[in-house]
Amino acid sequence: MNHSSTTSQVHSEKLESLTNGPERLKDSRLRIGLLLAGLLSLAIAWLGPLPHLAHEAFFAHMLMHMLVVAIAAPLLSLAIAGTNLDPVIILPKLFAPIPASVVELIIVWAWHAPGLHHVARMTTWGLFAEQGSF
Repeated sequence: MNHSSTTSQVHSEKLESLTNGPERLKDSRLRIGLLLAGLLSLAIAWLGPLPHLAHEAFFAHMLMHMLVVAIAAPLLSLAIAGTNLDPVIILPKLFAPIPASVVELIIVWAWHAPGLHHVARMTTWGLFAEQGSF
């Protein structure tokens, strides 16, 4: 058994233990519901009044951020976990927890540097680039 097969198997076992068994997330209706809820969260964050408000009000910026990071991302992750779309299965070394965490750390810190933070606060394209990279 090669390393990527072992990593995929460990990932599948952890996913099953976190979701009370494989049947729960394999239910296509649940996956579709998770996917739709995640996409709806992104639509609320990006297509409503929040992007416009975020240029002036910090609460709107943070609400967008929380919708993307704390609501949409986990819902979308659960929707694709264990499927052919799961990046952990497709590229296990690239999406291993430690390298992925380091990349996230670098991205978050970069967007909070004064120059990039200013671009995200003052331009719509910068705001979408920031939120999309999180």
